[in-house]
Amino acid sequence: MPRGGARPGAGRSTDPRKKRILAKIKDGAERCVPKLIELAEQGSPWALRYLMDRAWGCPRTSMDVGVAGLQVVDDLNLQSGDNQGEIEQQASSEDEVTGTE
Repeated sequence: MPRGGARPGAGRSTDPRKKRILAKIKDGAERCVPKLIELAEQGSPWALRYLMDRAWGCPRTSMDVGVAGLQVVDDLNLQSGDNQGEIEQQASSEDEVTGTE
C-alpha cells in the first residue's frame, strides 16, 4: 500500500448543506447579474460602483492616524539642551490650556 499523497476519500468531506447553498447562490447570481448590468447602464451609481469594484477591485483607502496637537521634538536639540527650557515652557502652557498636568 503506497504511503502519502492523495488517497480516495481522504481529507475533509464537503458539507451537503454547503453544496445546496452554493447552488442557490449560483442560480441567484445568474439571474441578478444581468439586472445589475442593466441598472449600471441606466446610470445607477451604486450598481456601476459594485460592478467596477468586482471587476477591478476596490480602490485602496488610507487613513490619517496622526494625533492632533502632537509636536515632534528633534532628538539632537534635546541632547544639546539648547531648547530644553523652551520646550518645557511650551509643554506647561499647553497643560494649562487643556487642564492637565
